[in-house]
Amino acid sequence: MTITTEMKQALETAGHEPVRLEDPDTKIPYLIIREDVYLKMSQSLAMDHSNKSLYEVGEFHPSELSEGMRLAQDAFFRDLPSMLGDRTLKGKWVLYHRDKRIAAASKERDLLKEVNRLHIPGDEYGTFIVCEQSREPEEVDFPSSWQ
Repeated sequence: MTITTEMKQALETAGHEPVRLEDPDTKIPYLIIREDVYLKMSQSLAMDHSNKSLYEVGEFHPSELSEGMRLAQDAFFRDLPSMLGDRTLKGKWVLYHRDKRIAAASKERDLLKEVNRLHIPGDEYGTFIVCEQSREPEEVDFPSSWQ
């Protein structure tokens, strides 16, 4: 299936926003989004981080951090001691945009919805769970059959 000239113009005008289409027969609305955006969103929503740190789920790679992500991480670890003392935040997910805490939620997917609502670029935010953790990754001994 290819994009019509009219669709291409709508996509160019929309930039990073999805383009809404409606089936004229069924009136069912559809959104067209870039494939890379869809893949990133589907991976994020499919992951169940429940009570795991970023290190435990293997998402955190300090050498690959953009400046915005590094600022978010630095701000999180700066704020972590005070957040651990706050009963309303302990065990919750928090969203940082660069060096500012934006929101807290019970589920990470709620924060990702906020990222989309605020149009925060993917390389300028971090989501973290408020729990005892170190900046340094934990040493984990995997069974030999896993390697």
